[in-house]
Amino acid sequence: MSKKDKKIIIIAQCLVNPYCRVHILGQNFPLSQELTAYLMGKRVGIIQYPCPETTAMGLKRNPQGRQQYDSIFFREHCKELLKISMLMVREFIKNKYHLTCFIGLENSPTCGIHWGKHKVNRYHTESPNPVDKPGKDEPTLKGIMAEILEEELAKENIKVPFLEFPTQSEPSSEKRKKFWEDLARTVEPHLFPDKPSGTICPTCMEPVGPHGHSCVPFTEKDKKCEWCGALIAEQRHLCNEKIKKISYICNSCGRTAVKAEDLCSPEKIGKS
Repeated sequence: MSKKDKKIIIIAQCLVNPYCRVHILGQNFPLSQELTAYLMGKRVGIIQYPCPETTAMGLKRNPQGRQQYDSIFFREHCKELLKISMLMVREFIKNKYHLTCFIGLENSPTCGIHWGKHKVNRYHTESPNPVDKPGKDEPTLKGIMAEILEEELAKENIKVPFLEFPTQSEPSSEKRKKFWEDLARTVEPHLFPDKPSGTICPTCMEPVGPHGHSCVPFTEKDKKCEWCGALIAEQRHLCNEKIKKISYICNSCGRTAVKAEDLCSPEKIGKS
């Protein structure tokens, strides 16, 4: 396997070490085993940051809502915890590894991706329990750590899908099925090669044009290289004339391209 095919992932620590979860919620080791076995089986390296709740409040903490964690102090704590993880991300990407996605935890006030409206507790603050019938137009937020992680990645011009493991859903549920499909799209994009124009890139989850991004280019029939005239299967084809025109490098996977639109996180080569 070449280096350009080597993948890494960022993951919430409790999905690898269930003992980090709030003690009264229980530890789901079979779930962690299922997820890590999949990633190891696909040769995906795991970067896990320290659990922000455990490192701030210990193992005997009580369940809380996002509101209680949304303080200047806790946000600074999260930024500090991410420093080493972000250095690792930068080092892997510098060496042509591909960051596939982040996996957070359903209904986590710190590492969740879709935190909606929650009930109010007897202390008149947000509880960890979602309302029974959330409105369709209710806003959703990322957990505090997930939000800060997105900001730190953006500083490096890195954009990847943020997935959420639906731990509160049954293994046979549609939510679980969709999670595994979304994860497969980021880890094994070659399984989803033929997509129509205007679809979503499985790596960065952004709209793409008729050729796709270079990480997962679309297969095209009877396409000719505009520089050498040869018939090519997809846009990753290289020829001497095209190499002379390369102007961008992807901050996410390290691939190069003539046009910025062909990359998830393009940066001009030679940019001062």
